[in-house]
Amino acid sequence: MKIENNPHSDTPTQLRNLHKVTPLSKYLALVLFVALPFIGGWVGYQYAPEMIVEIEKTGEVAAEDTSMNCKVDTDCVLVQPDCEDCTFDSINKREVSTFQSQKRNRCELNPPTMMCGTVFAGEIKCINNKCQLTD
Repeated sequence: MKIENNPHSDTPTQLRNLHKVTPLSKYLALVLFVALPFIGGWVGYQYAPEMIVEIEKTGEVAAEDTSMNCKVDTDCVLVQPDCEDCTFDSINKREVSTFQSQKRNRCELNPPTMMCGTVFAGEIKCINNKCQLTD
């Protein structure tokens, strides 16, 4: 194959033609520009995980059942299990230090975004040997 040289250029004629914009190259670029996002979306949809499970993070420390055991009303104390101090619960007074430690650890991982100024207006009672809140 013989390559002709242009006396005014250092590159062969066939290589110079590779840098020309032709109607075919325009249409090819247009087709790729439009088709590749759709092909990528289809591939992503086909190879996506089967199930996505969303877990909601809350700053609430659930009071354990054993921490709610009581015999008389004075065994129970009021606690605020969520990091924002918006909700109330009651537990046995012997479990307060453990509960506060768990709440501190939980709230360090999920710092509160707001603080509530709610006031508990009910009573703390021992009902059926469980600490409960009443109105």
